[in-house]
This record gives sequence, structure tokens and C-alpha cells, in this order.
Amino acid sequence: MKQPEMENRFYRELSRRLAEEGIPTGQPGERGLPVLLHSRPAVFISASGLAYMPGEGGEEERELYHKAAQMSEEVLEYTQAVEQASVLEADTLDTEYRLLAEYGGVVLAGKEMERGYGYQFVTWSRDQDGRGLSHGHYYLNGYKQAKEDFAVRAGLVPKELLVSRRPPETPDPVRSRDPEEYGKEALRELGADQELLDTLEGFTDFASLGRLCMEQDGIHSEAPEMEML
Repeated sequence: MKQPEMENRFYRELSRRLAEEGIPTGQPGERGLPVLLHSRPAVFISASGLAYMPGEGGEEERELYHKAAQMSEEVLEYTQAVEQASVLEADTLDTEYRLLAEYGGVVLAGKEMERGYGYQFVTWSRDQDGRGLSHGHYYLNGYKQAKEDFAVRAGLVPKELLVSRRPPETPDPVRSRDPEEYGKEALRELGADQELLDTLEGFTDFASLGRLCMEQDGIHSEAPEMEML
């Protein structure tokens, strides 16, 4: 697919996601997609998913920046993944899905929905002959949930592993406040080695897991640095 078409898909999906949160956007231009605050551009999102502010801004602008930056990162990940993946081959499908991942007889697939409804993601089990699919779990606009379901169904992460952790009695003052690293460290505490973490890369949202663990531990995460022009 040509680059301008991929950019349009990214901007269209990001605008849709932001609109669901009550955040309006303008038409993409040379500076990227304008994210509006009080009808004026407060944040711009580039085609590469980078968020930046045209000035220092106040508390409202900074809050909008962090929300838009986090959302653009996720949207860029799954729009590019769907566009670049190969078509999922299976006899039981009557519509086209893209194969995002496959492990242990379980597949993760996705497609863009028609008429601006966003993206649908599905996990399936392969039949024994490898040609059919069964036991589909469907996630409309639920990329993160679909990845986590894939990791559990494929046996990459036991479900019990994600719910059995207990917060420490005393938080470690030198422990990383980066959500992604915090999530990985939480899994290490539960017995995950580096080989398992490497396998989980791309299938598990370490940052979301880290933010959940940090909330349980009563620790505030580090805010991402803002880009300003």
C-alpha cells in the first residue's frame, strides 16, 4: 500500500478513537493531524505517530498531549500491523482477515471494518488439519484485549500469572517508574525468564500491565516527555 494511503488510514482511525473520547480533531495538514482544544489546535500528531505541542501550553494542553500521544502510539501499531500482514489462509473464512500472529495452534487476526467502524480483531484455534478455524473470540476495536487473549490462549502467559501477583509491603524506591519496564519486572517476580519475555514481545501490553501494577503498588508513573516546537 502506498504511504499516503497508510497515513490516511492512520489519521482516520486516530480521529475516530479520539472522537470516542470526546476529543475533536481537524483536517490533517503539513504539521500532521491537529487535535483541538476549545476549537483551536493544541497538539499535532505526525504520520509517524509522534505527538508535539506548538507551545508550552497549560495544564489542559499537557493533559490532552499525554492522552493523544498514548492513543496515537497504539493506533499506529495496529493500523500498520494490519496493513503489512499477510492474508490469513483458512477454508472456514468468508471474509478477509490479516494474520498478525500465530503460535501454538492459535492465531491472532485483524481487519479494518467498513463504513468507519474501526478495526476488528479475533483469536481463533486452528483445526488439526491446519486449514480450519474455530472458537473465535471477537474484539471490535479491542486490540489490546485481543493481544492479551492471544497470549493466554496460546499458552504464552498463564491467566493465573496475571491475577496472582501481590503488591509489595514497601515500594522499592529505585525501581523503574517506566510502565513497560515495571510490567516486565512484575512478570519476572512471578517466574518469567528473559526467554519468555522475548516471546511475549508484541503480544503482551507490558505498559498497561505495568500501569496496573503501579496502581496496585501506589506508585505514580513517569510522564512521557513532551515534544514542543
